[in-house]
Amino acid sequence: MQFPPSFLDEIRTRLRTSEVVKRKVALKAHGHEFQGLCPFHKENTPSFTVNDEKGFYHCFGCNAHGDIVKFTMETEGLPFVDAVKALADMAGVPMPVVSKEVVQKQKEAQSLYDIMEMACKFFEEKLPDAKIAVDYIARRGLKPESVAKFRIGYSPDDRGALKKYLEGKGVTVNQMLDLGLLTKNDRGDIYDKFRGRLMFPISDIKNRVVAFGGRILGDGKPKYLNSPETILFKKGEMLYNENNARKLAFKTGKVVVAEGYMDVIALDAAGIKTAMAPLGTAITQMQLRRLWNMAKEPVICLDGDAAGKRAMDRAANLCLPMLEPGYTLKFAVLGGGMDPDDYIKKYGVNNMRKILQNAKNLSEAVWEEQSGKKDIKTPEQKAELEKRLNIIAETIKNETVAKYYKDFFRNKLWEFYRGKYYKNNSIVKKTDFENMPDFDINTVEGCQTVFILLLLMHPELLKEENIYDEYINIEFSNQMLDKIGQAILEVSDAQENITAQDLKTHLENQGMSNYISYLNDLTESVFLKNKLGYDKAVTAWSYYSCVLQLLYLNIECEKKQLIMTPESEEEAAVRRQEISNLNKKKLAMEATFEQQ
Repeated sequence: MQFPPSFLDEIRTRLRTSEVVKRKVALKAHGHEFQGLCPFHKENTPSFTVNDEKGFYHCFGCNAHGDIVKFTMETEGLPFVDAVKALADMAGVPMPVVSKEVVQKQKEAQSLYDIMEMACKFFEEKLPDAKIAVDYIARRGLKPESVAKFRIGYSPDDRGALKKYLEGKGVTVNQMLDLGLLTKNDRGDIYDKFRGRLMFPISDIKNRVVAFGGRILGDGKPKYLNSPETILFKKGEMLYNENNARKLAFKTGKVVVAEGYMDVIALDAAGIKTAMAPLGTAITQMQLRRLWNMAKEPVICLDGDAAGKRAMDRAANLCLPMLEPGYTLKFAVLGGGMDPDDYIKKYGVNNMRKILQNAKNLSEAVWEEQSGKKDIKTPEQKAELEKRLNIIAETIKNETVAKYYKDFFRNKLWEFYRGKYYKNNSIVKKTDFENMPDFDINTVEGCQTVFILLLLMHPELLKEENIYDEYINIEFSNQMLDKIGQAILEVSDAQENITAQDLKTHLENQGMSNYISYLNDLTESVFLKNKLGYDKAVTAWSYYSCVLQLLYLNIECEKKQLIMTPESEEEAAVRRQEISNLNKKKLAMEATFEQQ
């Protein structure tokens, strides 16, 4: 029995070789491979290896070698057809109906790939002469290397340009219709489907062009237009750029899933080479399985707008029932409604990498979405939240994962209500950060915290040379203060005219949302109101700088008194005089500060 090559490719794509082999062999990770005792001959020392990236097993003892089909045949004693059926069932791929007609279609498909390649080259050749496309590429900052790598082209704003070109190559109208290159209206008119668009070829994992996406340049709708499903293209089963990124993703175990073509290209150009995207739809189960085949924890990178939030909710709901031990999703949400291209241009690729590294766990994303729907105060509202969370956990089919989700939600509920109690009763003003002590303005840490508060309100303070010089020499006494202090300095150096909102968005994207909330509460308690004028902020900085110097000097004097020598006593006297002078300065500044 002959199976379509695409069917066997789909099985191999969905199933890792190690996943099949470990049903028969106890495997241990060894670098990028797995090792175990060979099932085909007796041995005491493992010489049997499995390589998921290359899709084969090999024994250095008996030279047994093959893929998942051969392994299943030889370990289970099955003929080829039965082995394929067993693997198809394991992968969740329906068996194809194989007939003479199907075999003929598979043969025809090869010529269809050639036609799609011709269309791709046609669009590429039209790009340099299309001013509207060249100008758009320049505005978006696309590099020539990216244009070449992703084979970006242009479809002329002409109803028959591609049709005429392909007919000249011997391609029939029916073939072009079958491939979605032409379209037919209600009157029976046949014309080019893509017109006046920047063209993005979509390739399969064998680098064969199977479809196109086109972005309108100028007036017209829709903004993006994709090929319809064809014999070559099933949009819910493929990922944009998987052909380029798959090998590295497999090797590194990292995948970034963006929303669209331009996002992927921007990430790739910035050096993030394992970016992919769904094709005009929300992520499907099949696409998620493909992602998990490359990485256990793909990161979904989303715009920080309402559409991005909806996409995150859809992905979470899709993923939950499919969760298995070790396999999940993470979410990196960009603030300010920015997409990856915008964010990289504004903040740089290093900050983009930090956002991806600090991506939110699926469990945390679900919790935040459910607990943040409305203010929860009454016992009934609390019970409703708990019920929703239990229903969500019950959707997870794997019992072990479901159990841990229930435990996670139970702990979050306890922390949530406990935290609300403390906040409402003014017992503490702190977040979940273990290294963040209670705030005391009369300590070194308290003064350093005030500097952070002032910069959150007025990041432009760092344009004051004396403030900048003082700030870069601060040795923060707390891990979290140091983290946020360095982040503020990085973004200030990277962006000349950063606003308070931009700074807040950047820090939240770095995983500091809870800490920012804590600091906002402190701002109200320290300065009595959220907004402090710039001039008063400069004065406040000088005042707390004076306080901080006093604290340092007092600490130094205390240390010197522990060593009773004439030299140390003389030095302590000098320090005491400095303290006296600073106290006078502090008192004078207090009067100025109160008058402003």
